[in-house]
Amino acid sequence: MLTFWKINCPACQAIAMLTINVGDSILSAQNYVTSQNLTFPVLLDPRGGVAQTYGIPGVPVTFLIDSDGILKAYKIGAFQSRQEMEDSLKSVLPSLVLIPKIGIGAEIGNAAPDFTLQTIDGQSITLSKFQGKTVLLNFWVSSCAPCVTEMPYFQEVFDEQTNEDLAVVAINCGETSQTVQNIVDDLGLTFHMLLDPDGKVCTDYKRGAPTTFLIDSNGVIKAIRDEVFQNPEEIEIVLNSI
Repeated sequence: MLTFWKINCPACQAIAMLTINVGDSILSAQNYVTSQNLTFPVLLDPRGGVAQTYGIPGVPVTFLIDSDGILKAYKIGAFQSRQEMEDSLKSVLPSLVLIPKIGIGAEIGNAAPDFTLQTIDGQSITLSKFQGKTVLLNFWVSSCAPCVTEMPYFQEVFDEQTNEDLAVVAINCGETSQTVQNIVDDLGLTFHMLLDPDGKVCTDYKRGAPTTFLIDSNGVIKAIRDEVFQNPEEIEIVLNSI
């Protein structure tokens, strides 16, 4: 992938295998590369000679070139997502194998940090055992009224599942099992309710309460919601986003 770009072009901020900056100074380009942690090659075309040779009408423009150096396709304008970029590559170069690098950490696109916690009845639950299912992972405390308010919404979504492709898992941060048991009994909750008495897992996920993570069947975080759900339909919308 050969992409022509400029710093002041917001649509040019897409990852490519090889990029050519048109017209910016060495210092400006270097500062941008450093600030964005870019690791792919960035070449400089300060006078636009190469861009003129390629006949580009503006930036961004991306060319797809095969292993024999033959131009196979080009795209004027920005890719709207990584998936669109990958689809373009695969359609032109079907033999190309793309293996994503997935980091670990509580951020969208990373593998959800694994953990093992106990339920209120003493069973051990490990997050990675849910691979193959979509997971709604919620963090909460009883002193947070909105946290408790949204619990019945999770229960309703859980009850409506007609298959076993969804796991609803709630983690209480730092409270006693009796406190959690009282909430579970009062609300009639039947999904997985885990205890994090020392708050270690809550700390690893670096969010407050309530926070809900949507984790796909490969264990990758696809969405994070830091606000309380107002109804079950909002949860369904998040689930339908993957």
